[in-house]
Amino acid sequence: MTVYDDCGRPNEALNILLNNHCLILLNDRFLLLNDRFLLLNDRVNEKKSIELKSTVDAEFVSRHGLQAP
Repeated sequence: MTVYDDCGRPNEALNILLNNHCLILLNDRFLLLNDRFLLLNDRVNEKKSIELKSTVDAEFVSRHGLQAP
């Protein structure tokens, strides 16, 4: 399975996590990382910070480029 961005390009950071079984996408809005989830502000066409809904390590999230478009 491959995850694509809005322009039809593969999203490398998400695909790396997906291929390592760390990530599940639900309705293109939620990520489930090791039983923790965070909400992406993907409805806005500008960069916004991720609203963390659990104790996901912000450095990990930042390092893998998991940001809303």
